[in-house]
Amino acid sequence: MFYDYLDELENIGRLKNMGEQSEDKSKLTAENMLKTDLDQTVQWTSSIECTVPSQTAVGTIYNVDIVNVVCNCPAATTGRMCKHVHLAELIASKRNIDLTVECISEAMNILNAEQYFNDRDNNQVEV
Repeated sequence: MFYDYLDELENIGRLKNMGEQSEDKSKLTAENMLKTDLDQTVQWTSSIECTVPSQTAVGTIYNVDIVNVVCNCPAATTGRMCKHVHLAELIASKRNIDLTVECISEAMNILNAEQYFNDRDNNQVEV
């Protein structure tokens, strides 16, 4: 039983490392996209939301929200940040968009609209 536990811990570590490698690859791909001026094809719909054209599926557009770290591309369903989110963050940085300020603004919007549930028993807030 002890060795099964160790094997499981080793597998979790291996999966974590694979996830980190995938995230690093997404960041590198986004940096390369920026170097080849693909940022010129990104259309901003707000200071935190944009549309990013697919590199592989011609005519496909992905919706990205850099504050909520959301993209509707297939890669984003794995639970990791995709290259589209990384690209949008890089562009936002070039445009001097302060993500901390944007996150606070988004949080205040949620708070003011009372779009949350405060579970005092479990000390959690659900949005």
